[in-house]
Amino acid sequence: MSVLELEEPKRKEQPLEDQSVKDTVRGLLDRLPDDVTWDELVVRLNVRSMLEQDKSPAEYDQFVRDSINEGIKELEEGLGIPHAEVEKRMKKWLE
Repeated sequence: MSVLELEEPKRKEQPLEDQSVKDTVRGLLDRLPDDVTWDELVVRLNVRSMLEQDKSPAEYDQFVRDSINEGIKELEEGLGIPHAEVEKRMKKWLE
């Protein structure tokens, strides 16, 4: 399943005032396919967050572009983490 095929969350699914963020995330996870990727999950959570803030698709697109540009700028300034270090950290997280 590609990110573009993910069903857009409906506004009526916004968490109720008495529902925690954890409960909302659990509900989202229960509706995703078993083969969902991390990237798809992150996109889905970002879309959900933007909808809950009444942001438009154009504002979400701008958020994504701004995030990418910020990451590129950080890399150009030498603030990135070397690939080998990322692999080392991820290995610890996944143990």
